[in-house]
Amino acid sequence: MQYDISHGSTAYATYARGYKGPAFNVFYNLTATGTNVIAPETSDSYEIGLKNTLLGGKLTLNLAAFYAKYKNFQANNPDLVAGVVVTRFTNAGDVSTRGVELDATLRPVRDLSITGGAAYTDAHVDKFNAPAGSATIPAGTPLGFAPKWKGNVSVDYRLRTGGFADVLLGAQGSYQSSELGLFAADAVQRQLGTIGAYSLVNLGAGLVSKNDRYKLTFQVRNLFDKSFAAAIANGGPGQAYRYQIPRDADRYFGVTGRVNF
Repeated sequence: MQYDISHGSTAYATYARGYKGPAFNVFYNLTATGTNVIAPETSDSYEIGLKNTLLGGKLTLNLAAFYAKYKNFQANNPDLVAGVVVTRFTNAGDVSTRGVELDATLRPVRDLSITGGAAYTDAHVDKFNAPAGSATIPAGTPLGFAPKWKGNVSVDYRLRTGGFADVLLGAQGSYQSSELGLFAADAVQRQLGTIGAYSLVNLGAGLVSKNDRYKLTFQVRNLFDKSFAAAIANGGPGQAYRYQIPRDADRYFGVTGRVNF
């Protein structure tokens, strides 16, 4: 449903029903717990929001609130089959997510653009289907890789020189709160497998031809050399934890050239 409040403001509400069909595991030598049919996953999602164009088109501001409930959530589960660790498909249980989002774009003058966004998301387990004899993950446990807070802002400016090329200047910053990198029943493992909060800052400067056909950009990523992990897993040598380190976890420099035809 949509309602135009004014020429530059629109309110909306949506409902969606999702369905993911049944499935089977296809590994050989599965035990009886792995040969069953995976039940369909269903979801009910709701969203309400506002979309606004303000200040004569210079400011775009969007707000949204959402809620989604997933039943018979289909997920991968590590399992031991004939002495080999395999990934088995299971109905993990019921999960839900809710939150609010904001994004905005401001163009106060012709060549200056400021964009940003922020989101609060609470995604957690509602009911966990633990195999017989296994530990249960408590209701309310956050879902993996679902930080509660995320935000970003970027500023881009084009300096028109009147010469053969204009100068481009840009800066971007982002933040995310801590997130669960190791989804496990043991609370200690979840604590040790939590990826801490971190912020990143990127800078860029470049030259662009007047007709935007040629563009050369110099950039520095992760200006303050902030270290962080993209994922954490257990089961390493001596039961050590393994950290997957992404490229952006170290400061680096680069040059990008682009030609538009």
